[in-house]
Amino acid sequence: MADTVAIVGLGRIGLPLALSFADRGLEVIGVDREPRVLDQVRDGRMPFQE
Repeated sequence: MADTVAIVGLGRIGLPLALSFADRGLEVIGVDREPRVLDQVRDGRMPFQE
């Protein structure tokens, strides 16, 4: 069974952190209060510009 982490806020810090945990085999639950951000992440798009 994989360990699970929750990341609150999928912005410039939270999303890369969530991706890093997922790359290392952890199950990640991402939470954000903006539905637009969640939709973009589900579609495989970054919700911000670098």
